[in-house]
Amino acid sequence: MAERLSTIVGSLRGLLLGTSPRRPATAYAKTHLSALLDRVATGESITTTRHGVPAAMLIPIGHAAPRPSHADIVDATRALRKRVKPGKMSVREMVAEGRRF
Repeated sequence: MAERLSTIVGSLRGLLLGTSPRRPATAYAKTHLSALLDRVATGESITTTRHGVPAAMLIPIGHAAPRPSHADIVDATRALRKRVKPGKMSVREMVAEGRRF
């Protein structure tokens, strides 16, 4: 019980002093999401972790990568088709072969 209380007090102290972790665990991020979003709104990027492995990233909207347009996707698909040489197998045969595994 005392250990849990010290964890809560430490988290509150971090929020009040602005020293909450830059790479918080997902449980911390879930509990303190509004505070983390406030930090993101000021321009900070925050990576959340799950068991020490990066799981998600909170970034300001202005820093998000632009989404490709439909025309860009179609052009990229056509370029890929030109690079990939068709083999002796049809698409139906490739699908059937893939289903064997």
